[in-house]
Amino acid sequence: MKTERPYVLTLAGFDPSAGAGLLADIKTFEQLHCYGLAVQTANTIQTDDTFTACHWIAKDIIIEQLSIVLKRFPVAYIKVGIVESWSVLEELIGVVKTIKPEAKIVFDPIFSASANFDFHSEASIQTEKLALENVLSHCYLITPNYNELQIMANGIATEDFLKMLSTTTNVLVKGGHKKIEKGIDQLYTTTGTVYEIKGIPELLSAKHGTGCILSAALVAELAKGKSLLEASKKAKNYVEQRMGSNTTLLAYHTSYENKNRLKYI
Repeated sequence: MKTERPYVLTLAGFDPSAGAGLLADIKTFEQLHCYGLAVQTANTIQTDDTFTACHWIAKDIIIEQLSIVLKRFPVAYIKVGIVESWSVLEELIGVVKTIKPEAKIVFDPIFSASANFDFHSEASIQTEKLALENVLSHCYLITPNYNELQIMANGIATEDFLKMLSTTTNVLVKGGHKKIEKGIDQLYTTTGTVYEIKGIPELLSAKHGTGCILSAALVAELAKGKSLLEASKKAKNYVEQRMGSNTTLLAYHTSYENKNRLKYI
């Protein structure tokens, strides 16, 4: 019987409140029985409800951290959160593909914080379109919310953009920001199949960092051998458990507090 936990890696920002970013990712990995490794891409000045600044970590330092971790540990799945630009991410992916060409990348594109802080201007996002296209070609999965998807689409009809995107990479569209069918995620696969993933919208309390938690949970489930669809369902289940864990903006990642609050799917 296999007892070792799979290694998973997150490239993400540091959030002092520990609700989002690499601290939330590590909590999620640990709770889901993976060993989490982390490379810091940014140092943020924030709490659960306030965001004032983002200080980017120098690219060379990120590459040094990334390289030594990848050379030491058998990482099969990597989650990527906030990065300074598409071109920086393109270079980081180049490092991954040089050292661990078989590693699968799950990219959670983050353009703004829940406290209404924008990491990038829409103009800068679009000027790096070629770098973005190259990034997407090397991703196994991307997990945008509906607002992020529309920014990436840049005026193209959402469904048309999703069809184009899913010829390159799998796409899980998080439904928390949708006005219609809120809370229903959609998984667009490179095979052309689309799945709806429904949750339990009632009895949930809004949380800071749910997007980070969802993508981290998905990476953990993939690393444990789950299919993409099953991993997506389990990740949604996990984030809903966190949303039901208490009534503050910060999630609890242990399981005992909320065992009687929700019936999980």
